[in-house]
Amino acid sequence: MSNKRSPYAYEPLSKNPDEIRLLKLMPPSSSGDIEIEIIRVPSSAPPAYEALSYVWGSPERTHEVTVKTSSKKCFPRRSRRGRFLSGRSKFELSHLAISRNLFMALQHLSFAKKPRLLWIDAICINQDDIVERSEQVNKMASIYGSARLVILWLGEEAHESTLAVQTLRDVGEGLDVHNVGASWKNISIKRGSLAEKLENNAEDRAQMATSFVAIGRLLERPWFTRLWVIQEMALAAEAIVMTGNTVLPLPIFQAALFWIHTMYRAFTTLRETLNFEALEQVSAMNQCSTLSNLPNVTLLTKKAHCLDPRDRIYAILSLLPEGVSAGIVPNYSKAPEEVFKNTVLQEINTNRRVDILTLCRFIDPASVLPLPSWVFDFSVPYQLGNALYAAEATGRSREESRYDPSDNSLTIQGLQICVIDQVFEAIPYDAKSPEILTKCQTWELACRYATSQTGGVPSIDALIATIFSGSVTAALLAGAVLDIQILRKIAIKWVENASCMA
Repeated sequence: MSNKRSPYAYEPLSKNPDEIRLLKLMPPSSSGDIEIEIIRVPSSAPPAYEALSYVWGSPERTHEVTVKTSSKKCFPRRSRRGRFLSGRSKFELSHLAISRNLFMALQHLSFAKKPRLLWIDAICINQDDIVERSEQVNKMASIYGSARLVILWLGEEAHESTLAVQTLRDVGEGLDVHNVGASWKNISIKRGSLAEKLENNAEDRAQMATSFVAIGRLLERPWFTRLWVIQEMALAAEAIVMTGNTVLPLPIFQAALFWIHTMYRAFTTLRETLNFEALEQVSAMNQCSTLSNLPNVTLLTKKAHCLDPRDRIYAILSLLPEGVSAGIVPNYSKAPEEVFKNTVLQEINTNRRVDILTLCRFIDPASVLPLPSWVFDFSVPYQLGNALYAAEATGRSREESRYDPSDNSLTIQGLQICVIDQVFEAIPYDAKSPEILTKCQTWELACRYATSQTGGVPSIDALIATIFSGSVTAALLAGAVLDIQILRKIAIKWVENASCMA
């Protein structure tokens, strides 16, 4: 074998048949180096492999792995008895630069006595080839969906992470959660389980404060803030959570976090030891399932991070309905503003809905991209809550729009259904109940002084519509606890009380 260590040179992937790369992670070497082989396999019929979901961390490639590449075989040779022996394979050694985070993951993933076949984006995709990167990103759904196992690597053991994972195991194994990942509901607690004891005994909860602190630290790890991991987790046929050498099946991990999320506001111990924002982020990740609509996925992933702004779209493609995702082909040579505009048009043209426009803001100081007003800047944090999107003033009617590329304009037909009479101070997104009630009571002025157009609605109904983000009709309230008449009585009484206090 040659001792020369030149940089590894990727061979192009074949398109007929279509190929992907896999890596063979070798058992630990005596030298301490990480050794791998990179092989090309048909994407339609690959051997059984596992896929890694991890955080890239710093883009700097500060560590190296040794790549063994099989060279041409030696000429056959004769044995002492005159028989021909097959040629022996020779290996050329090269090096490949990777990030520190990936290097540490590989150290924990190698088996002691046999190779491990893996798919890892930073190695199996030539990151310096924009064309290949675009093509391979388009296959991410198939790659993660076809993997025998997806490994969710949270990082090395630190800050009592082993205690955190063990506690999550103990809690999760005592729970039965249905539809976890699609909707957070239908939880049942097994008799005699840790979850049952914690629900019924404050002293038991207090004794586990250290464990809950460890869980809180675990949930604050960068993996839970990365955008790409959401689809990697959602697409997995089977997945495990791994931190250091500790492993936990994903369903048990999710069940335990579901219980903690449900019990958070009820128990002081949880509120004092866990970061609710981190818990909410994990909850949002688990609610992202496949075949969600673009506005909903955008809201659920609004706090997740990625390095390339175009990945705000490419990283969620597998979560979108096929009709939408089929028209969006990853292409890293396109500018982010072009990717965002084409995505909005694809969403509107496919679903014949303009719900995506509810995310737009007339002036967004955080946006630096040259976008028309009807294109939401997916690369900036979305500050508003989800309530605005929940209102459906148009019901399920189809939109009628026309895009004009000459001036980048989108014309939408609509009906004038009312005129804004007065504008009052809005309720802050993070407002608590007392502040919300105080703000709403100032709106009673609208009832006393609003003018009604011919054919308009009574002012009390206008107030109800304001509070409910749209017209409230008997049809919409069918099956609900309240009906329109009860709402009118409540609103009238409320206005009368507010008037007396004024």
